[in-house]
Amino acid sequence: MIRGIGPSGSIADITAAIAAIAAADNPGLPFAAEAVAALVALSDRLLAARGSRHFPELAALGFWLRRAPLNTLAAEFARTRPAQTMAVPRGLVLHIPPANVDVMMAYPWALSLLAGNRNVIRVSSRIGAAGLELLDAMAAILAESPVLAARNLFVTWPRDQPRALAELSALADFRLVWGGDATIARIRAVPLPPHAGELCFADRASLCALAAEAVNQADAADLHHLAERFAADITTFGQAACSSPRLLIWVGDDDACEQAQMRLISALDRLPASAPLAPASALGRNAYVHRAAAEGLVTRPITPAGPILFAHAPKPVDGQQWGHCFGGLVHVARVPGLAALAPFIQRRHQTLCHFGFDHAELAALVAQLRGAGLDRLVPVGMALRFSHLWDGVDLLERLSKSVHLLPP
Repeated sequence: MIRGIGPSGSIADITAAIAAIAAADNPGLPFAAEAVAALVALSDRLLAARGSRHFPELAALGFWLRRAPLNTLAAEFARTRPAQTMAVPRGLVLHIPPANVDVMMAYPWALSLLAGNRNVIRVSSRIGAAGLELLDAMAAILAESPVLAARNLFVTWPRDQPRALAELSALADFRLVWGGDATIARIRAVPLPPHAGELCFADRASLCALAAEAVNQADAADLHHLAERFAADITTFGQAACSSPRLLIWVGDDDACEQAQMRLISALDRLPASAPLAPASALGRNAYVHRAAAEGLVTRPITPAGPILFAHAPKPVDGQQWGHCFGGLVHVARVPGLAALAPFIQRRHQTLCHFGFDHAELAALVAQLRGAGLDRLVPVGMALRFSHLWDGVDLLERLSKSVHLLPP
């Protein structure tokens, strides 16, 4: 399924393959029956696969691709089209997904497929076991639909071969890029055709806010459920996803925050034991903690809490500015009210996971920020749940075009 562009420079073979995509039957309109059926089949395959038990991220993808959510998405897409327009595909979309989260190559690809586009997807040479299982499932589904198979190409090439990126970009109608700031800058320097569009998702940081009184009032079952969801948000993908919180903000007075934190730590300690960190990750986390203490970012002893380490900070800080270590370390700070969090929020802050606040409080924070930060505010446990609304962008809208169609 994956076509390789090796160091010897066999770009001609890939260019020919993409030319074949361009010569294939025209893509269908958004939410064509064949594309929806293929994604539902992929959902069934992922949810039934034995390997998904070892990779919950594949099961989550399968759940997202069920027919009911796709039907809801189609209805929303149709309802929000401007008057006197007709939705059509962009054309050929070049996808460069993040290397640190294998499953992320599937979500934007699925949306682009639903939009009716042809797709070229770059597969990282560092792909892991979950990614390989996902690719096998995608290949099996596409093999059942020659029309769709002809419109989708998975490619890999070494980072030190910029010619591959240039050749592929020259053929694209749209380029979708996920990566660190340096990666984004390098790829943006590669030109696209004048008509082509581009959307980049660069380095982001996320945080979690818990209302202390709400945690203190939670019964044992609710507290256990909160601990499970909190741990999943932080530890999935080794905390490397942009939407994984690296900072916990307790909201309330000091006594309430202290009591709530002890309750949460106790609940986290009762969770089933997780796999130990790899030696390299454990060493990196230890070095980070010592550096944070030297920088004055840690004011109390590090507190272990199940799979998480709490590093208490004198003020909100997420360590992004000098390289967070990941691996389940969370800085902890306190503020008296949610509004007091606003001065800390910057444009790089993507997701706020929350517990114990009502809609009015959250909306007031969004209004206070006026777009200066936070693109997602989601309940604890939903940090990694993907949506077509991501980083303040409607991906389905960007991956399609609205043709202005006036009647005679």
